[in-house]
Amino acid sequence: MSNTVTLQIDGQEVTVPNGTTIWNAAAQLNLDIPALCHSPDMEPVGVCRMCVVDVGQRVLAASCVRECEEGMNVVTSSDAVQNHRKMLTTFLLSDHPLPCHREQTTADCDLERLGREFGLLDGDSHPVTAETQ
Repeated sequence: MSNTVTLQIDGQEVTVPNGTTIWNAAAQLNLDIPALCHSPDMEPVGVCRMCVVDVGQRVLAASCVRECEEGMNVVTSSDAVQNHRKMLTTFLLSDHPLPCHREQTTADCDLERLGREFGLLDGDSHPVTAETQ
């Protein structure tokens, strides 16, 4: 039995030790998969679901807890993945003060950054509406 697995992530081949998560394998390829609940200082739990990727199965997989498998083909940014992330960001922003204290003081709120990336917030972290588009 091999101590490594080889897989494709966004068309790039990577070989990683057994037990490596998709999220960590993607990071080795300099591919950024957003995550709100993942911290290098804590054990991943996959609760925020922002890091989902398409592994060719019925449901999207949380990349921070899903281990790589031999021959796996991972897509980190399909339409389904992006739609999921945008919907989740919309939902999370609905109960998030805008701009939040962290954004006001250090300008590094990951949720608000995602809101801007998905066109849900403007550059000042205010909701984008039909009137402001």
